[in-house]
Amino acid sequence: MMNPYAVDDEYLDEYEIARQQGIQTALIELEQLLDGRTQQAIARIPRYEKVQQAVYRGWMMEAEVYGRLYKALLQRNVQLINTTEQYAHCHYFPNAYEVIREYTPRTIHVPVEDMDEQLDTVFAAISTLGDGPAIVKDYVKSRKHEWAEACYIPELGNREQASQIIRRFVERQGEQLSGGLVIREYYQLEHLTDHPQSGMPLSREFRLFFLEGQPIFVTEYWDEGKYGNTRPPLEIFIEIAGRVASRFFTMDVVKQQDGPWSIMELGDGQVSGLTQQADLAAFYRNLQNALEHEAGK
Repeated sequence: MMNPYAVDDEYLDEYEIARQQGIQTALIELEQLLDGRTQQAIARIPRYEKVQQAVYRGWMMEAEVYGRLYKALLQRNVQLINTTEQYAHCHYFPNAYEVIREYTPRTIHVPVEDMDEQLDTVFAAISTLGDGPAIVKDYVKSRKHEWAEACYIPELGNREQASQIIRRFVERQGEQLSGGLVIREYYQLEHLTDHPQSGMPLSREFRLFFLEGQPIFVTEYWDEGKYGNTRPPLEIFIEIAGRVASRFFTMDVVKQQDGPWSIMELGDGQVSGLTQQADLAAFYRNLQNALEHEAGK
């Protein structure tokens, strides 16, 4: 259970850095929010005379919960940077797939309520991806740290094996399964290292933060491994970012082995994490400067 009177450990460093840079901060009690007690969750948020723009930094939530938070904060003249529609556009993979389709692995997505009844539907959709390797996730998350058991499918053509991995993923997600299944063609990527616990092959992946279509922060995706001097070519992704229906979002990018740079997925910028090595001061400084610039236009 989270401490309702303190910042969660995962976000404590960010909280302290933001305060040091003079950014006004306030705490939301996440468990109350998730339980539907929205007014109690935002009890420590002041009520302002004029509308103030705000950025939520914290754990992911379903769009319905975010919508309740967004509306409740507006009653206090606090407006989150992304509307509920903008949040959902990047939070749920299928919503933004068409925007990045040309630059991301081939993907199918299928709503799933009962795996036993819908397995044939799932495999009918999967057939368009061929018989090679793939990744299974839901509309929001994978189980990448259970790489061999509930994430990586060596051969889609091996239906028995693929079914076992997909079922295991669904079982382990349980009530946390969001939306449905996403099956993605597996790309061979430039190798960085192997994850010390799961054995998952890690690549030189980067997380790009965008505000109003412009990159404001670039960070390495993994704490493990040495990236060297590799950096993503931002000009490729700025044009794509202009089509994304969100003000503040992330784009995770990676280079294929002997191939071009690709986009792995988009995310809402408010709930996208930063690595332990990320320069938090630079992140908040860039975000604050970009918001002030937009406000001054």
